[in-house]
Amino acid sequence: TPQSREGSTDQHRWQQFGVLPDRWKNAAFGGAGAACMLYVDYNDRRGNEGRFVSVMDSMCNTSVAKFGAHNGWHAPGTTNIVNLDVRTDMSVAVSNKNSQPGTTWDMYGVKASESLTTSAGGLGSRLANRANMGYAAGRESRAGPTPEMLRAYYRMVSLLSGDLTASVLGPFLNRSQNDIAVLNDFLTAAGGTAQPRGIFIQGDGFAQSEKQTGGIDPNHTNFLTDKLGLVFRNASYVSLSGNQQNCADILTTTNLTSNTDVYGVATSCQWGNDVFQRNPALVEATEGAFYENVGAQGPYVSDVVKTAVPLRNWVAVTSGYEIEHLFSRYCDTDGGRLAYYYYMLNKVFGSICTITGPPCPLLDVPGSEHVAGLIDFMKVGEAVMRRGVSTVHLGVAHAGRVRVRIYDVAGRLVRVLADREFPVGEHTLTWDGTADDGRKAARGVYFVRSSNQQGAGRIIVLNR
Repeated sequence: TPQSREGSTDQHRWQQFGVLPDRWKNAAFGGAGAACMLYVDYNDRRGNEGRFVSVMDSMCNTSVAKFGAHNGWHAPGTTNIVNLDVRTDMSVAVSNKNSQPGTTWDMYGVKASESLTTSAGGLGSRLANRANMGYAAGRESRAGPTPEMLRAYYRMVSLLSGDLTASVLGPFLNRSQNDIAVLNDFLTAAGGTAQPRGIFIQGDGFAQSEKQTGGIDPNHTNFLTDKLGLVFRNASYVSLSGNQQNCADILTTTNLTSNTDVYGVATSCQWGNDVFQRNPALVEATEGAFYENVGAQGPYVSDVVKTAVPLRNWVAVTSGYEIEHLFSRYCDTDGGRLAYYYYMLNKVFGSICTITGPPCPLLDVPGSEHVAGLIDFMKVGEAVMRRGVSTVHLGVAHAGRVRVRIYDVAGRLVRVLADREFPVGEHTLTWDGTADDGRKAARGVYFVRSSNQQGAGRIIVLNR
């Protein structure tokens, strides 16, 4: 990865497609039991598949015997795959296991889902509008499941849309498959598996896309408000909050995880991350998590949880960021991604669909950054100094001398925040905007550098 010949970061040695359901998982054919969750990849070629599969592998939701079965390779987390050519590097090759992925879950990939002109096999392709198809009549897609199929085999759907910000779900002009109808039927219709059923949706831009398409077809907006229990607020946490740091906290509530765990999400002007509000018309809709509360427009809802009630008997979780940008707090490891999925799936969907077994040793301890596995890190809090102070959070993996300094955009030293011995653990420093000579620093951008790690944090001073 990346696989330049096809413009992909999905991390596979060969392409695969799924035939639903994977009956080889059924006990009658020697499997551990039919899958109760269907993972739908609406971010083909963009990397969500690789991350989701690795999370499921690491959480023991895929048996060891099936590692790499569908994509032809498997490597431990210590292997750097960025420059690894998985087509030719046989050290990670998996052979003679040509089968579908997962043990407790099935996978359905919407091919080229990011392209209006080349996408194929939308989840609701069998419900497409067949009128006035001209020469295409009789050649419509039959790849997707019928509503009856989906209800017959699954109790939960996980849909990842990655960084797509438009035209994710049909129907709409030039993409006729009716994904909305299939998902509405899955959540509400009787027949098939037991109710309540569940849906988990994660993507930076999913709600933005549905809001935009809802301007033409209100079924899309209604899906957000009536099925997912949320109101779309803003397409960019970054622009709404003014948080200029490249990592923001995700602060969960006990509606999403058993504890108030803290994770990290990567941010940039390209990855704005959707901001929600819970739909007050649905009393069972609650805030599952919040982005870091920076600026005057907060709080900023990142995750919405809708529980099942007799009148609306389904469960939903929606996240405004994508799986690839979800990490541990301070975005230093991807252990937080494993922890988020483990605790979220068990807390919200555990009574519906048994996905996870006992937690694997790879799981991180969210929020605590426990000393046993502590790594060196630096994170700036209150990065836009409108008043008061900004904070610098340090993680020190090995006791020793650490120097933390602040520079202006010309590279001139402005302030030495620390130059001393630090014990192992987490530490917090503050900067009040003054230079070493006691004068107030001018308005502008300043960079924070720590001697125990590469890279720099950024503080924007506005309160002179």
